[in-house]
Amino acid sequence: MKKIALFFIIGICFNVANSQELRAIVRPENLWGVINQENEFIIDTTFDGRYSNVFKYLPPSGRWKLIYFPVENLFKFRERTNFGFIDTRGNVIIPAIFDEATDFKNGYAIVKQSIKYGIIDKKGDFLFDPVKYKIVDFTEGMALIQTTGFKSGFFNSDGEVVIKTIYKEALPFREGLACVKYKGKWGYIDTKGDWIIQPQYKDAGSFKGGLALVFSSGRWGAIDKSNNFIINPEYDKIQDQTEGIYRVKKKGLWGFVDITGKPVSDYLFDDAKEFSEGVAAVGVKGHWSMIDKNGKTILGSEFQNVSKCKDGAVRVKKNDLWGYYASDGRKITDCKYIRAEDFSEGFARVRLDDLWGYINKSGVLVIDYRFYNASEFHNGLAAVRPDKKWGYINKQGVFVINPVYRNAEDFIRVD
Repeated sequence: MKKIALFFIIGICFNVANSQELRAIVRPENLWGVINQENEFIIDTTFDGRYSNVFKYLPPSGRWKLIYFPVENLFKFRERTNFGFIDTRGNVIIPAIFDEATDFKNGYAIVKQSIKYGIIDKKGDFLFDPVKYKIVDFTEGMALIQTTGFKSGFFNSDGEVVIKTIYKEALPFREGLACVKYKGKWGYIDTKGDWIIQPQYKDAGSFKGGLALVFSSGRWGAIDKSNNFIINPEYDKIQDQTEGIYRVKKKGLWGFVDITGKPVSDYLFDDAKEFSEGVAAVGVKGHWSMIDKNGKTILGSEFQNVSKCKDGAVRVKKNDLWGYYASDGRKITDCKYIRAEDFSEGFARVRLDDLWGYINKSGVLVIDYRFYNASEFHNGLAAVRPDKKWGYINKQGVFVINPVYRNAEDFIRVD
């Protein structure tokens, strides 16, 4: 009986995992639309262009119906000068009636209609009546607003001005506090507008992980919410923490400190990249290597470049060719590729001569060099171009959607 129950639970989990659907923006000929993993059009090809932060395809002048990369299961679209939203089933949830619209973030989007700004939910309902203030951001239930004279303040989610527009500059609320500039100095206020840290810094940033970067006495450091220096102000530069480690620059050289201010490495590097998956690439006089969170060197310094770690591996460049090493310093491949991209879902796309193929984490070529262009795997599928048209392959290299598209974007998972 226990075995039957176990099989039943496994079956439910399998069905739930496979009940989630995929969507991809494609262009069969001149117009763009959206397909699912069965190559069925969910959103018809009615769009002249496709737009995102990393990719832009704009149509000829005068044809301005654009579709944007989906965020929180909604596709923003633009029809001439107005914006609206379409769901992943192809339904127009919010018509194109707004002059401006941000992507949704935590269930809300900032919109502008005529001369007024507002905040809408995913049904298109306003949180409060639109206002003449410019709404810059909406985070932690607080809307950062700006007057025409560029003074900043905050509304709450009911549209009430809870913090007057008296600040020269302001950053959105983070971890319960907002960094604001008043009379030439930066300090921190709570959601009532009370000073938690009086304005005293020449420059400052938002709180992250309980610490905020501040510029004091000509140097950068990091304070806690009681205005205690956890990282003393002794650095020329500090980059925001990743994985609990800050990149810091002192006397022209880079090093690393943790969130307690304890050094992770000496200041030895002409250049350094942020920590990712427990390792960071560092460079000295054009020679790159890699260190771990103990400051231990785990990769030799014979490389022209070392990438950030992704999916357990880094890309390395030597003699103008690329190869791969694991995050523990173990070699995956020699440096032999003209181009090499990050691993994704256990596969990396690599190029020899004019064609792309895919290798696995052992460095074995698992999908042969037969594509003139290729993208990384997302949700088990990759867009590839074997000739003039794009299609989609699975991890066995088999076409699940034949190459019939002039352009094809990555599949994303939707609810």
